[in-house]
Amino acid sequence: ELALSGNNLYVGDLNTNILKVVDVTNPASLSELGTYTSPNPFDCIGAAGNFLYLGMSAETFVALDATDPTNISPSTPIPLGFSPTEIQTSGGFAYVIGFSSSSGHLSILDISNPNPILTATLNVGPSPIALSVSGNIAYVTDDFTSRLSLIDISTPSAPSVITSISTGSPVND
Repeated sequence: ELALSGNNLYVGDLNTNILKVVDVTNPASLSELGTYTSPNPFDCIGAAGNFLYLGMSAETFVALDATDPTNISPSTPIPLGFSPTEIQTSGGFAYVIGFSSSSGHLSILDISNPNPILTATLNVGPSPIALSVSGNIAYVTDDFTSRLSLIDISTPSAPSVITSISTGSPVND
């Protein structure tokens, strides 16, 4: 997993639960700034500013303060109720897709301060697999139904599906 914020590239190894912070200011001379070993497995990462976000296998969301890459500190995990598969950040919010045993979800978290707040969760199909956010729209594809859904996120506390169309076959990230 990769997430880029400014000149920091966050590299997540899903097999070892290790995150590396790499300075990419000079592509000819990369520099590792720090590492963080998660005590629990994670499935996806996102980043904004000096914060890194983990979608945990234990159905939670965790913010990591990476202001000092040599001393990365986690926030209290936020229960999501589903296994996250992708995180995107935009405009002070984190958008997280994933699935539980019964359905797929899009959760929106306010990340404008170091302790994120879950603002809303919307059912978006049985198996959401890919996510892109642009402006007031979240685009979500579902692996099981082969559908693309457009979701109005202009009011983060009340997201709603605008429309969905068939993609003809599953669309992965």
